[in-house]
Amino acid sequence: DKEIFHDPEGTNPAWEDRAKIKFHADTGSHKLLIALGSNKAMAWGIYFRFERLDIPRKVLKDRNASYSMPRWI
Repeated sequence: DKEIFHDPEGTNPAWEDRAKIKFHADTGSHKLLIALGSNKAMAWGIYFRFERLDIPRKVLKDRNASYSMPRWI
């Protein structure tokens, strides 16, 4: 297990993309744990998004584009 990001001083509001953590996941099964500590009720809300880096952003935004999705278990 590896901790990638920790912000014990979390406050409101939860801002989208305030923290960007890049990681690489090889082919296979993985577990991702996301925990939110409330900093004594000073923090709430969480943003979480996977972003595909193996497909150009332009293709991902094109609703008519065809690409295979990763296999989720």
